[in-house]
Amino acid sequence: MTYRETLRPPALYIATFCALAASFSLIAVPASRPLAAVIALVLAGAVIITLLATSPRIEVEGSLLRAGRAHIDAAYLGEVTALSKDEMRVAFGRDADARAWSLYRSHARACLRVEIVDPRDPAPYWLICTNDPEALAHAIVSAKNHAAHSEQTGSPFSS
Repeated sequence: MTYRETLRPPALYIATFCALAASFSLIAVPASRPLAAVIALVLAGAVIITLLATSPRIEVEGSLLRAGRAHIDAAYLGEVTALSKDEMRVAFGRDADARAWSLYRSHARACLRVEIVDPRDPAPYWLICTNDPEALAHAIVSAKNHAAHSEQTGSPFSS
């Protein structure tokens, strides 16, 4: 199973940051209104491009899980637990482990806690924010099964 998700910010976030960036153009209004309009458009465009280009991706393909810049083979994944918004707040706050790897986005609907069973990995678990926790959890479990099947057959390329 293949799963792909990009955690893009909501339109309200983008609009707010664009308005804030465009407000810097007010400095140029006394000199030239057309120049101020161009500056506002350029700054707003730069904000939109930056926010969309830096949106992290979550992918599960074969037996590999990628979340943002991190990746791990599913053979090293343990229990997958879905966290609600309230549980997310606790997991990223009071109960946070400094060694854990996390992909946090405040606008995400939910989060998955994925246990890491690799004894060489210092991270005890990953916290991955997502908008579709059920589908992501299902994809991770499928990737774990794929990794286990590949181990049994001795080939990482079995399907």
